[in-house]
Amino acid sequence: MTDGDGKLESLRRATEVGEYEAVRYLRQVQDVVDAREVRVHELQESLGQLRRRVAMLKGEGTRQALQQGGGAASEHTFAKRLAGDIAVLERELDERIRELRAAELRLRAAEDDVTSARIERKKIEKLIANRQDIARRAGEAREELASDERAGLKKRDL
Repeated sequence: MTDGDGKLESLRRATEVGEYEAVRYLRQVQDVVDAREVRVHELQESLGQLRRRVAMLKGEGTRQALQQGGGAASEHTFAKRLAGDIAVLERELDERIRELRAAELRLRAAEDDVTSARIERKKIEKLIANRQDIARRAGEAREELASDERAGLKKRDL
């Protein structure tokens, strides 16, 4: 192996390490995205449940107010508190969605890094394979030349 081949092998190993690190980082970012997607989904579910509950209370409160006139005030107060909880959840959901979008951007960048690392590794592997092929063909050509020279010497000696 020539010095150039050793350098190419070192470069190949370095690109493999770079690819491994890029894949590892991609997995970490994917885990973050997955966790944030779960949290966003949970918040959306909670928000939907609260909204349905408020709608139900408002509907029942109107009916009871017409029927009784008394207990509807406490239900109205409870519905207002739930509406405040909804506003808090909406703000939290918006923040979690922003965090999810940021993580998705990092995920796309990490995917691009993995792709670039793989391309670089394949380029180096192809260069090494081409150099090995050239060296093999050069060796075969030298052997053929030596064989031809031996055959020529034998003919002259006869």
